[in-house]
Amino acid sequence: MTFGEYFYSLRVDMGITLRKFAEKIGDDPAYISRLERNKVRAPKAYDKLKYYALELGLSENSDKFDRFIQLAEISNKSYGVNSVNDETLLEKLPVFLRTLDNKGLDEAKLDDLIRAIKEKW
Repeated sequence: MTFGEYFYSLRVDMGITLRKFAEKIGDDPAYISRLERNKVRAPKAYDKLKYYALELGLSENSDKFDRFIQLAEISNKSYGVNSVNDETLLEKLPVFLRTLDNKGLDEAKLDDLIRAIKEKW
């Protein structure tokens, strides 16, 4: 699922039209339409994403909120590494990803890796 698809599904689940939602949040309906159709990327600003998420009925510390932010990061190809400022570390990320790819990474292996990293830190 993409950010736009998720955004759309949340709005529809609220039972509110695109135009009414745009009016409610003070945004252009054409922009929201393009956002939902993945014609534009998700906003990069966390505050804007948080505002949208809360207006879509998500609680800040919920799985749905986390998914909303994650999909926005994927949309922007930032993958949540915005706060990493160490250039050496950033240079190693592509090597890390290529190594995972060469090991035949699949969803189950990725889940195992994520679990192991979370347990370690």
